[in-house]
Amino acid sequence: MEEILTASKAASYNPIIKESYQLYKKNGRRAEIYNDVSQFVNQQYKYDRHLLCAMVFFLDEPENIFYTYNTYLENNSKTSGYSRVVEFQNNSIADVLELSAGLDTREALITNNGHLYMVRNLVGSDFQPYGMIVIELSPQFVFESLTSVWGAMEYEVFLDDTPLLDSSFGEKTDLDRIRAAVDPGVTSSSTKVRV
Repeated sequence: MEEILTASKAASYNPIIKESYQLYKKNGRRAEIYNDVSQFVNQQYKYDRHLLCAMVFFLDEPENIFYTYNTYLENNSKTSGYSRVVEFQNNSIADVLELSAGLDTREALITNNGHLYMVRNLVGSDFQPYGMIVIELSPQFVFESLTSVWGAMEYEVFLDDTPLLDSSFGEKTDLDRIRAAVDPGVTSSSTKVRV
């Protein structure tokens, strides 16, 4: 998880996105900001197996999302990669924008419709947010170190009360399935990880 946190900071601390945005506000040249920001996002995030998709947008134009997706992961083809952006726009962007107001310079994890996102504000030198980076994480790879916990035969990962992953190697869990499989009053040999 530390690698993803560090990677998210690149969008904040590297001046490329901020300078491209400031130039765009002055000259209105959409092609320039598209090229600059898209190139940065691709270079920083496209080949990281911990993420499925990385998106950057500006708070005054949240409908214009600069994105990349990891095409090396199974079932993350060009079509499904773009569908992640559409899914985010249709179902999660309002929640992320609401979260932005109180986020300051911290990161947050949120889940929505089976997707796990790490979100972070992009802030200017005045520490005021001007944009956001949203990284859709691959729980299978982010939490893969759990497979090496000695003595753990099964595990489940939750964010608050939302199941993210279980020991069936990457399958997102269904809370009702878990409750049906394990009597809540009985302690099992599984490892429960709360983040």
